[in-house]
Amino acid sequence: MDWLEKGARLIIETCAKVKPGETVLLIVDDETFPLKMGKLAMEAVSAIGAEPVMAVIKPREIGGHEPPLAVAVAMRSVNVAIHFTNRHGIGHTDARKEATAAGVRVYVMVEAPEDYFNREIRSDDIEQLKPRTEALARKLTGAKLARVTTPAGTDITMSLKGREGIGLHPQFEVLGPVPDYAEAAIAPVEGTAEGILAIDIGCVGWGYMLREPLRCVVKSGRIVEIKDGVDAEKLRRIAATDEHSSNIAELGIGTSHIIPGPTRCTRRDAGRMGTAHIAIGRNNDIGGKTWSRIHVDLLLNYPTIELDGEVVIRNGVPL
Repeated sequence: MDWLEKGARLIIETCAKVKPGETVLLIVDDETFPLKMGKLAMEAVSAIGAEPVMAVIKPREIGGHEPPLAVAVAMRSVNVAIHFTNRHGIGHTDARKEATAAGVRVYVMVEAPEDYFNREIRSDDIEQLKPRTEALARKLTGAKLARVTTPAGTDITMSLKGREGIGLHPQFEVLGPVPDYAEAAIAPVEGTAEGILAIDIGCVGWGYMLREPLRCVVKSGRIVEIKDGVDAEKLRRIAATDEHSSNIAELGIGTSHIIPGPTRCTRRDAGRMGTAHIAIGRNNDIGGKTWSRIHVDLLLNYPTIELDGEVVIRNGVPL
């Protein structure tokens, strides 16, 4: 058995825990590696005694863009849906939200290079992600105010009152990021974020590390000014996509100790322990009230995070 086949089996058996008799929709981007993983996943699903169905789609251009309607309908009529992509996953979409409401287990493998499984990803390491991530999510749920600071200059506060933290990990049946991604996330109360956001790693989806931090001024829950950094205009265009695209939509904290380095500003880096991300755009799919055409994560290194004055992450390390 080669390493890609082992990777497909890990996703189907250990992460998604597919059972005999279930129907599994495999959504794959029309690119070489996702197509290859989709075929291997079909074989792994069939070997269990479940029914695989594969849908091939064009890659999504930005986070939050919906899959085709035919795929969205199919997602609501299966037991499990898994998206293989090197671009943007379908996690922050109406299609995923409606599938979850229908009881479908949804999983996404995003931006994993073809040699990603050419290493040992142990089941016991995956099992460790669940309690760590869910414990931090519970702390987010119980907090009223969060403050995030970083060595690069981020200093931002936001209300979490009444919002529920979400523990995203490979075995989370609502939206499981596979095979080794994990984060604790929450949608801040709209209109409450205030301060400076210094993006020092980059923006998920850009595919490169920033040469210098992008400094954003946040007032009344929105980015109102983007200054410094050679990529400022690029982020300004994204933040102006629609009426709510500059909304501070999410606080996410990476909790995975097994994502391999180095950091390259991919989707996987948003789950890496030692990083945090603050997203702009949509959050009504994760407990907020705002819809936007986009959901873009802005990555921060070595965050210190306080919840109601208690430090729970110091320089990226959980306490």
